[in-house]
Amino acid sequence: MVVRVDGVEVLRTNFVGAGAAPTRPKSINQDFAVNLPPGKRVVEIANHAGADWILLDSLKLEQVLPADFAGGWDFAPESVGLRKGRQAVLYVNSPRVVYPAGALRYLPPLLTNQSVKLADWPAGRFSVQWFDPGTGKEAGTTEAATGGGVLALPMPPFNDDLAAIVTPQ
Repeated sequence: MVVRVDGVEVLRTNFVGAGAAPTRPKSINQDFAVNLPPGKRVVEIANHAGADWILLDSLKLEQVLPADFAGGWDFAPESVGLRKGRQAVLYVNSPRVVYPAGALRYLPPLLTNQSVKLADWPAGRFSVQWFDPGTGKEAGTTEAATGGGVLALPMPPFNDDLAAIVTPQ
């Protein structure tokens, strides 16, 4: 296994006999530490030259801040809902807790200035009551109006998930 930071090799190790039997690979269960200088870095973990392979079961990064995507792009919250006429219920979760990327994240970052769009929505103004699904407590209330058949619902700040009830004003 080779670890490179900004194209410079910082770690190289061999796993002798780790993949000797393809149907029963040997488990290594070993930690490796690499110090990163401050600032944005490109970290590459690769198999060095050879026909063997390894399977990383987990990767733990500590004291590392997430980097922004190019052009300000980011994953949007994921949502699912049910609608009847001019009313709906929604469940929304943060892209930072979705499997596999955030499956083990214990303190996901707070998301602000987020919205969810509902397509093919009837014209009008709507109120949204937001709730914390874990506690059932109200997380906030927002309002929105349909534009071109789309209802864009602003969301209160959250870090894990939200539930919502959409009703006409």
